[in-house]
Amino acid sequence: MFLSTLIVSTALSQGNDSVEWFFFDLETNGETAEFFSTTPIRPNGETYEFFWTLLSFEIQLTNEETGFVFPWEDISGDLPVEYFGGDGTVAGPARCTILELNPTYPEPPEEPEITGTVGLEIMPDGLGRFYAQDLVFGGYLGYALTGLRVSLVANIFANGEAEPNPYDLNGDGVVGFVDLTQLLSAWGQPCNSCPEDFDGNGSVGFTDLTALLSNWE
Repeated sequence: MFLSTLIVSTALSQGNDSVEWFFFDLETNGETAEFFSTTPIRPNGETYEFFWTLLSFEIQLTNEETGFVFPWEDISGDLPVEYFGGDGTVAGPARCTILELNPTYPEPPEEPEITGTVGLEIMPDGLGRFYAQDLVFGGYLGYALTGLRVSLVANIFANGEAEPNPYDLNGDGVVGFVDLTQLLSAWGQPCNSCPEDFDGNGSVGFTDLTALLSNWE
């Protein structure tokens, strides 16, 4: 995988209730690629408003016979209009997905040269993760698609404060193995208002384990 990035993140207001993320040149030869913003937004937002604009969507072709690699070509103008940009609102808190595009180029009935997923999400720490994954590159008349490079800008606004998930014991935005380990470490021990005692009966046991597993993500 080849990954070349230049990231500029600017806080638009004090406390990072809003951010502007620029993601330049997420580049891959077909493997999963990702990079992260340098400035976080508040991760406990009740909702997140957003608008985004695609700056470029470039492909690189290689002559399969000679191995000649052609210059990058921006094909964003050939994509459906919904890939040029958009806006919306998603529920918080982080982790949450802001956008997920599934480009197919060219569009049917032509044989696709590229399929996959390009997306942006807010991570539990409030950083933005821009990624390309599940990519399948094809070719046409002796020319293979060997590279993808995407640039995007997004503005995100955090509204309100979401209620914390009581089952996310370590606060990473996911109820999973780390939370299970923390619960098991407190198993059978008397406790007074400890976070692992979900049913509030003064000790950590099977009822608490069941409650955590029922909220597993």
